[in-house]
Amino acid sequence: MTSIEEVLEYLNSDRVADMTPEMHACSLRQSQNAIRQTMELNTKYHTQAEIVEIMSELTGETVDDSVTMFPPFYTDFGRNIHLGKNVFINSCCNF
Repeated sequence: MTSIEEVLEYLNSDRVADMTPEMHACSLRQSQNAIRQTMELNTKYHTQAEIVEIMSELTGETVDDSVTMFPPFYTDFGRNIHLGKNVFINSCCNF
């Protein structure tokens, strides 16, 4: 099975046209996950700690507690987002 890391490698290269059907399917699954996660983020109130938890799930990385976000937030994939410390994301941002 194709891993999300393999898909990211292709998405970040000049070989996107060479993606296999399995890679494409993996990419579509991740996009659907991103839609689910951003809908969760955007459709009800969350504390900053909950936002950090959702963003960690979305990015596949531990997001620092210093990250602040004012939803709504939009992304079509999520796993290619890398957030450092003390990042502020204003409302209605699309990554």
